[in-house]
Amino acid sequence: MGSALRRALPWVPAFVVAVVCTVILVEFDTPLSSVLLFAGYWAVSTALPGTLMWRMLRIRPLTTLEDLAAGTALGVGVQVFLTYGLARVGLSPRLAVVWYAAVIVACIVVPGLRRCWRSTPTRTVPAWMSWALSVTAIGVVWWTANTGFRVDPIQRVPGFANQFFAPNPYQDMPFHQALAASVLRGGVGYPFIPSVPLRYTMMAYEQMADFTRWTGVDLTLTVMRLFPVPLLVLTVVLCGVIAHRIANSAAAGALGGVLGMFTGPATLYRTVESPFGGVATLNLGVYRSPTQTFGEPLFLVLLLLIVVLIRERSSITARSLIAVALLAFVASGAKTTFLPMVACGLVLALVVSWISRARKTWTLLTLIAITVLAFLASLRIVTGMGSRGLEISNGTDLLGRIPVTAALGPIVPDVGVRTAAISLVVFMWILGTVGAVAAVVLRRRDLGVWLFAGIGISGMGAAIIGSHGGLSQIYFLRSAWPVMGVLAAVGFAELGKRAGRGRAKWLATVAALLAGLALTLGIRHWSVLPHHYVDFLTSYRALVKPLVILAVITVVIAAVVWLALRKRKKLTGGQALAFAVLIGAGLLQGASFSNVAVHGLLPLPPATVGEGAPAVAIGADGAEAARWIRAHSSPTDIIATNAHCLVVTHLHGGCIPRNFWISALSERNVLIEGWSYAAPSTQVAPHYTDPGPFWNPGFLAANDFSIYHPTAASVAWLKSQSVRFVLVDRTWKPESPDLKHYLDLVFERGGYAVYRVP
Repeated sequence: MGSALRRALPWVPAFVVAVVCTVILVEFDTPLSSVLLFAGYWAVSTALPGTLMWRMLRIRPLTTLEDLAAGTALGVGVQVFLTYGLARVGLSPRLAVVWYAAVIVACIVVPGLRRCWRSTPTRTVPAWMSWALSVTAIGVVWWTANTGFRVDPIQRVPGFANQFFAPNPYQDMPFHQALAASVLRGGVGYPFIPSVPLRYTMMAYEQMADFTRWTGVDLTLTVMRLFPVPLLVLTVVLCGVIAHRIANSAAAGALGGVLGMFTGPATLYRTVESPFGGVATLNLGVYRSPTQTFGEPLFLVLLLLIVVLIRERSSITARSLIAVALLAFVASGAKTTFLPMVACGLVLALVVSWISRARKTWTLLTLIAITVLAFLASLRIVTGMGSRGLEISNGTDLLGRIPVTAALGPIVPDVGVRTAAISLVVFMWILGTVGAVAAVVLRRRDLGVWLFAGIGISGMGAAIIGSHGGLSQIYFLRSAWPVMGVLAAVGFAELGKRAGRGRAKWLATVAALLAGLALTLGIRHWSVLPHHYVDFLTSYRALVKPLVILAVITVVIAAVVWLALRKRKKLTGGQALAFAVLIGAGLLQGASFSNVAVHGLLPLPPATVGEGAPAVAIGADGAEAARWIRAHSSPTDIIATNAHCLVVTHLHGGCIPRNFWISALSERNVLIEGWSYAAPSTQVAPHYTDPGPFWNPGFLAANDFSIYHPTAASVAWLKSQSVRFVLVDRTWKPESPDLKHYLDLVFERGGYAVYRVP
């Protein structure tokens, strides 16, 4: 019994994470049976076969935790790659199940692969590192639930068992659900306007659809509750194991998860929550952008594999290069921000390799070629070759929309103001991962460090010089932020090694991190961001003042620590200085927790509908109408509707065309619902800007005319478009009383009606 208990103890932190995450999901209206099905799906479809495949690469794991995390992430990549590829060639995505069986059988039958059932780590994960990562993972899931699940409550659809909808979801959530529904039924066009070919970062929706395909769990639960949780936990663990491997330090592993997930530019002003841009890993997009959340662990396991290849002599094999190509393709198909930064990081590592004669030139050149080819392939096959609105600018697009820069004066005409604004923003971004600077200085011959530094630098550069109507260039830096957190953990580990032995330095570092957070929140309480421009110097002093206070207090505390340690003479002069720098860096790094703390500790109010509000109203009767159509139609049936706008406004031609809930809940194509985000080709809509009026006004007019002014000709037009049902949202505008003379009224509830086209 004692031996069995010792073998079970290392798994207790993982068990605690599983239990707490389950409680959180159930607390936010997720049925326990659905949670258990989701856990089983992950175990069977990703974790088990993925781990066996990872071990086939013959990479000696540092720890069993690394082995399992990397294997699970690889399994996610392979599973999605296969389901997407099978659908692309016209085969059933269900055939992807063959790979599960093939991998498992091969590892049983083939003598050389039987070793894959055993992990062969070089060391054991300390219990305190496991618990640190577990607590971090729980904190991340709680943060996401508090800022996402709480804002978007779900409820059951009347009359339909185990089916759910969100009455006031954030505007993009029905969009994501509609895309997942399109993948589930094999659609090739945008479900809310199927005449436009579906070219988007689709990999996240492949996994959503696959889970619902095998389990039958409602897609609303998958998209709005279950989907992000295991991905976030996996991201935390990968941050930890990568930091552990690079620094060869368990302390770096414990800090890697924390700094990779909870840091961000400090929030120093009481009136603004994200004065330097919402670039932290934990941001509102974690819940609202499943493509980012899905792509992050794939990005990290790709980097882990690359780190192994460029830092170890005997790791290059055909299998490992194939794994790099597959992970790169899927990661880019999930979010196009990842691979350009990987290429930049590899180029910087190549330059350092040449200078330091590290003999990794051909390895790096091969990885650069694979990365570029995978990126081009994903653009050609998955997302389309267009830039999707991303352009190169002089930095004014980002700076003009970051709160802290508005106080400095007009950004566009004044080069000096723009330079000062860029310098201030970049400084705060770097300060958000101050330990990364120490890593670059102290580990300057480590190619893995330079790979991560190149990713961070290119992420900052792309965020500044990129320009996008939705400020989406910021996703470059959001994607890179966990990598910078990992690099910061490596830097703290290196400072710790130079500060002497013992646990006191790490206890002091944790205390410094917490003190830095408390200090920053205190400074924030007394600092106010100027609302109105007076003159440049006055505004600049007001912006810099809290930074100066933070810096002065940090220097004073670090100096006191240094003098006290020198006086006691328990450490050498170099060790005392390293200890003092460690404490100072901890105070500054602690300030970076303020961004996530402010967002996570202050629950957002439920979204409301109004002009410009980021929410859409879905009545329970409307959800029932959409589900009624789903229950009484085939997957190829098409719906017509009069609901197109999120809200009516005096801007954008009178409509923000982001109504997607009908295609999301009915899981059917809608002839024309909303049309935002569809990105039609320049041949179809040469002058279209999103959001804006529909590019084919005659088609839209014919659709609405058939509902508001029905005639025999309009019904014939609906039939020519293969429309089978018409869902009328009377909360926008009631249909013509004559419609029932031409179509069959088959469902009527509250403000919604469904007609069948004879």
